[in-house]
Amino acid sequence: MAHVLEGEPTEVVDAVYGIIESNFIVDGNVKDEEKRKALLEMGISQSKYIATRSIHPETGDISYNLPSSRPAGAPEDYINPSELMKQADPETYSRFMSDISLGGNGLDILLDFVKKVPKHPEWTDQFKEQTAHNDLLLNNTHIQSRFDAADTSSAAAFLESMQSILADSSLKDDAYLQNMHKLYKTLGIVKS
Repeated sequence: MAHVLEGEPTEVVDAVYGIIESNFIVDGNVKDEEKRKALLEMGISQSKYIATRSIHPETGDISYNLPSSRPAGAPEDYINPSELMKQADPETYSRFMSDISLGGNGLDILLDFVKKVPKHPEWTDQFKEQTAHNDLLLNNTHIQSRFDAADTSSAAAFLESMQSILADSSLKDDAYLQNMHKLYKTLGIVKS
């Protein structure tokens, strides 16, 4: 994730990690499944607020720009060799990751794997098929969230709409408002 946040202001980096910590990695701290679901939904809305986005000038549709999964300058059909290894040869991938975790760089294992790829075109075919399937699912899946209507056009609009949604819902716990306040404080929008 660090490369995605590279060059972003400290406040944004802190806010992203704060969203993850406060909304997505709370399994041990939140026992109630409904509260857990609400925090996930809140985290998704907060992420949309922070995300780099573009607005279509004619339709007003908002899309979020995600970092490219291929290195700059790589061809359109680039396949990350370690991801291919992970899918096509899990045992070799396990050795590769073990070498890295023990302080190595895994390069010899990776190079040996890459040399095998031309002899196994089915690996790349299956990888491309699976990737296309995943992309289709990700691009066409909408996660229903009570916070879908949150207005992310400005800090004030986002805070007001999130507070309104919380007030109109069964989520009366102050923890949700504290969650929002923490995000705004991290971004430097409000002071303590």
